[in-house]
Amino acid sequence: MLHCTSKAWDVDTTRSWYAAIILQGMFIWAVTVFFMLSGAKCMEFRKKYGVSEFLKKRLKIVVIPFALFSVFYLLFFSILDKNFLQSPVEAVRLLLNNEVVGIFWFFGKLIPLYFCIPIVAMLSRKMKAYFVALAFIANFLIPFVDKFWGLKLAGYTLPFVDVIVAVALLGYLLDTGTIKKKMRILIYLGGIFCTIASIA
Repeated sequence: MLHCTSKAWDVDTTRSWYAAIILQGMFIWAVTVFFMLSGAKCMEFRKKYGVSEFLKKRLKIVVIPFALFSVFYLLFFSILDKNFLQSPVEAVRLLLNNEVVGIFWFFGKLIPLYFCIPIVAMLSRKMKAYFVALAFIANFLIPFVDKFWGLKLAGYTLPFVDVIVAVALLGYLLDTGTIKKKMRILIYLGGIFCTIASIA
């Protein structure tokens, strides 16, 4: 749904634009859930194999396809548009900066996440929850307060608290924890509210 409604980013007032906005708002959660599932499924990798084996497996199924398809599209776009590529140095720059295919942006987040998992997996459950709370405060709460009250809180950022790592940790915490009925209802209500806010 997300890949078929990119019209949402080209603002106009047509019915198809409104439909794209609604569909984007309804399905944008899929991106976050993708990273949550990565955390839920990878955080306890030590029960199966060591760090080097984990990294080899993850990188083999992510880095190799990413590199191959990036090179393929680089060549494909170069054939379609002679001005797409100016030099071999430009080709290397495009590949290293993940600028060949815009929709491949998630590889630039997923690959570093895999390198972080062996470190954050060693944190206790409480420390994982603490990390998630810090990420929420640093990346959502402080900017929200700053935007509405103009307090200039930029100096209170926490550079080591990455949102993608926190989302993966949250996925693990939700997967391995027990969620009581009241909390599930709150999560569902929060999801409905965020969907409406995203569309708005």
